[in-house]
Amino acid sequence: MTQEQSGCSKDAHLPDAPISAEQVARYLVGHPDFFTEHQELLLELELRHHCQPASSLIERQVELLRQHNADMKSRLADLFDIARRNDRLFARSRCFVLAIQQAQTLDEVVAVAKESLTVDFGIDFVVLLLEAEPETQGPLLRHCTAEELKALWGQDDRTVRYMTEPRELRQFFVDPLSEIRSAALLPIHSGQRQLGLMALASRKEEDFQPVHGRLFLEFVVEMMGQVMAPFMSRPVCTQGCT
Repeated sequence: MTQEQSGCSKDAHLPDAPISAEQVARYLVGHPDFFTEHQELLLELELRHHCQPASSLIERQVELLRQHNADMKSRLADLFDIARRNDRLFARSRCFVLAIQQAQTLDEVVAVAKESLTVDFGIDFVVLLLEAEPETQGPLLRHCTAEELKALWGQDDRTVRYMTEPRELRQFFVDPLSEIRSAALLPIHSGQRQLGLMALASRKEEDFQPVHGRLFLEFVVEMMGQVMAPFMSRPVCTQGCT
């Protein structure tokens, strides 16, 4: 009997070529309902993973979905927390603007700004160095020349300078430097004219850091510059600290 007569060929006795894992994966991706139509196969599958044991693909999918849902809830909670902080910051900023706009003298502007920044915003130390008349000296004011202000700020074209060195802090703060964990220095302008500097410091390391952005700080000094300009006719140093 020949091979043709026997009804089979030599190749019929050879094993089929093995199917690769990549081929299986591509097929399942192209047929996502495969296990819906062949649910009996789920009983034969074994999935090893780092989560709690699951005996089927459905349980594994549920577990992954739960993890994803928990991650999304956590992110959403973070966004709500940021929104609430922004709402509080906006409300305090509005009160700050209204308060300094009602000031009638340079002394009042300085006093209101100091109180708002320390009480409403929780900033521990506030120092204002301004160009002012020598006769305006008082508890929150002292004479300072334009040259002294220029020496303190230099030719820096940044809107905020973060201070960490003790020698920098000593130029502005008389309180124990050991209490200061973060600080920032900002120029106060009215148009192209520099009116002075504002130095802020905190007992918290995270309060004044470049990663937190400068928008709020820039807003504060911009508003102060607009309000102070009418009271300041020529170059001095206004100082207020907690």
